[in-house]
Amino acid sequence: MILPKISNSSKINLRAKFSGIDSYSHCLDKKHFKSFPYEVDYHYNSRGFRDREWPNSLDELKESIWCIGDSFTVGIGSPINHTWVHQLEFKTKKRCINVGLDGASNFWIARQATDILTTINPKIIILHWSYSHRIEKLVNGSYVQEQYDLTKLDTELYVQNFISCYNKVEENKSLTTVIHSFIPFWHVLEFLDKEWSKLRGSTWPVSAPKSLADYLSLPNWILEELKSFNNTSINEYFLLESILNHHRSIRNFEPLDYARDGHHYDIKTADYFSNLLIDKLRFISSSAAI
Repeated sequence: MILPKISNSSKINLRAKFSGIDSYSHCLDKKHFKSFPYEVDYHYNSRGFRDREWPNSLDELKESIWCIGDSFTVGIGSPINHTWVHQLEFKTKKRCINVGLDGASNFWIARQATDILTTINPKIIILHWSYSHRIEKLVNGSYVQEQYDLTKLDTELYVQNFISCYNKVEENKSLTTVIHSFIPFWHVLEFLDKEWSKLRGSTWPVSAPKSLADYLSLPNWILEELKSFNNTSINEYFLLESILNHHRSIRNFEPLDYARDGHHYDIKTADYFSNLLIDKLRFISSSAAI
């Protein structure tokens, strides 16, 4: 088997009507759950992913579009044909492989992407990055997905964790086009403004930038001067903003609708997101910078 380590053993060949918070007892809105107009079920393949069986040949795997993420990629709460992966496959007429895991951390996403990059070296990988408070631990030889206590988490760790995952992928991408995208409610940026307030301090002049956005809108020569002070926090935030503004990135977006569970998005948002991805792929393929 090609890529034998990429699997979700708990859901191999599983068939189910409900999953995670997509159940009446765990959903966020019981009224919405009961009135949801579409039937939802979950069929997982022999690797434990919500997808049909993957191609067997290296050539087919190389030509496929690899889609990696958490439950937003799995499509929790939605029919399979409402997921962004399915919508992308329908519109591009190219095989799109779903590597989605409920509760996946960015460490898990980066690890799967690195394995795929080094083994398959496909033409396209799309990452739908997850919440940055999630982590991955190696316990008795197996990786376990966990999360930090949000009340104790240092904001700077959010940024460091994501950038380390981003760099791990970028360092291994070779000729693969990697598109970085971010789930709704990807909340690293909202913490940056809070951290910026701490960095400013009460003694800063009145004319000093009052928010991260104000800081990033300063002329480049001033930014370079500020970076020369070697403030790790400022430099990392500036790097994160550069990542989000990169021509291979799609910023996080507000959902246009909700899946049956009341948290994940459904067909309208998946359709919108898949169109963003297609536009990005067209831009990249026609760009002289690639």
